[in-house]
Amino acid sequence: MMPSNLQKLQRSCSESVGEVRQTVLEDVRVVIQGAEGVSIELLERYGTMSKPNGLEVILGSLISEAKRKLVCVVTLPFGEVGSEIPLVIQAEYKSAEL
Repeated sequence: MMPSNLQKLQRSCSESVGEVRQTVLEDVRVVIQGAEGVSIELLERYGTMSKPNGLEVILGSLISEAKRKLVCVVTLPFGEVGSEIPLVIQAEYKSAEL
């Protein structure tokens, strides 16, 4: 027997509410910054904000065990062979109140 539209709607709402309850982190952002002359370009479809010598990627809310992939092109300035150019990747978030 085919489920009715009402049953489909109830199932869809239940799944959505279940996902909201599982939210663990809110306003998740990844900040990628380098030394002067470093430029970073995100190749994924997330919101971004420019930062000095870097980028802030806005991932939004994440549920438990969620995974996200960020692929970036990092362009480094010219330098001496063997020199180091620091690159910092940092996650920022708010814990969801359950």
